[in-house]
Amino acid sequence: FFDREHGGYYLVQAKDRDAMAQDKPVTDFSVPGSNPQMAMNLLKLYYYTGNEAYRDRAQALVEGFFEMCRQYPLGHGTFFMALDYLVHRPQQVAIVGPEKEGRELVDLVNRKLIKKITMLDYGQYRMRPDIFEGKAAIEGRPTAYFCKDWTCTVPLTDRQDILEMLKRPKYP
Repeated sequence: FFDREHGGYYLVQAKDRDAMAQDKPVTDFSVPGSNPQMAMNLLKLYYYTGNEAYRDRAQALVEGFFEMCRQYPLGHGTFFMALDYLVHRPQQVAIVGPEKEGRELVDLVNRKLIKKITMLDYGQYRMRPDIFEGKAAIEGRPTAYFCKDWTCTVPLTDRQDILEMLKRPKYP
């Protein structure tokens, strides 16, 4: 629950807060701290949609908690993961095609790339994310577009070409 006055996210909504439940978790314990996890969520939304408001809010979280996390890095893995996603953009792969074959291609990409945003469009979006603008399945086959900063490679449909790209991504 966003704190509009001071930034960050509370763990509980305002009506449920009392003196014991006022925290904005940053440190990872058995689960990730909610503020760095929210930064990750906002960054992924930014990379999915291109909406800079998500990136700006994530950046404010990262900057706001940086000094605390720097003092004890071992307890803030999720925070540093969010910082990495902010500073080094993940690889984006846009896949267009029939749902079944497209999902198989998504699984293939996800097995090979560690830091990535992989999206599939098989006609399910009411409003298509920006990454899919101008992209289509070639001859009805699942088609992969490897992108960086929303600039993409030529469409790839051949599984061997896609595997080769996954070995050594060549971005535009």
